[in-house]
Amino acid sequence: MNAIGRRSQADIILFILIMCIYGWEHYARLRSVALSAKNDGYLTAQIIIVSSVFRTYFRHVLPNTLAVILVNMTINFLATILAESSLNFLGIAIQPPATSLGLLIGIGRDYLYKAPWLALIPGFIILFITLAISNIGDWVCDQLDND
Repeated sequence: MNAIGRRSQADIILFILIMCIYGWEHYARLRSVALSAKNDGYLTAQIIIVSSVFRTYFRHVLPNTLAVILVNMTINFLATILAESSLNFLGIAIQPPATSLGLLIGIGRDYLYKAPWLALIPGFIILFITLAISNIGDWVCDQLDND
């Protein structure tokens, strides 16, 4: 592998790490949701009757916070997809040997008058992916609320 290939691979790994760190504060806020559920009275009773901590968290705290966690994951995942596409559209993130939907839209904008599908098809793919993930997240949240 030549130096350019190693550099682009390192850039992609760095970009993936940055996108993983993106939005960490939303998950830090979820800790407070779990702690507030932990302070409920029935959990104190559960601890008094000498139930294990592992069982208490997985049988009582996790089901009460699972809907909030899944909604937060869905929203953060959608925001990450849109941020990645936006950065690639601007040409900041992944460079041309590798590809991304945002990069395809950015390349396709030069050909909007001659071949508009070069920009429209990746745009519609991003639209449909985000709508599908949003609908799946809503469906899962509705299923958890019905139980």
